[in-house]
Amino acid sequence: MTMRKGGQNAPSRSAQGSGPAGHGDGYVLPETTALAMIGCIDLVTTVFLIGSQQAGEANPLMAGLLQAYGPGGLIAGKFLLLAGPLIVAELARKKNPRFVKSALQAGIILYITLYIIGFTRLNP
Repeated sequence: MTMRKGGQNAPSRSAQGSGPAGHGDGYVLPETTALAMIGCIDLVTTVFLIGSQQAGEANPLMAGLLQAYGPGGLIAGKFLLLAGPLIVAELARKKNPRFVKSALQAGIILYITLYIIGFTRLNP
């Protein structure tokens, strides 16, 4: 709360519901940021390891994009398939914030788990 002239309290911006997509405080969930960071790390390490011939793409869909369209296709595919769901999650957060937060937390666990499984299977 902030003080108005005359000593009256004015509601803060977050209490007024301003910000992107009406979320109130103009931020994305930490889980959204974490998933985006994990995806970026995955992308950078994948492109580096493939480029240096130290590893291959474990995800069959992404491997197909890489084979068909080269590194640009892989980058575009990873970006779209990560950014799209994160945008949808942030938009859905207004209606069901607890579910979205839980779903993003599950996504973090699954992403890391699948990354480790794929990496260890492809690179014994």
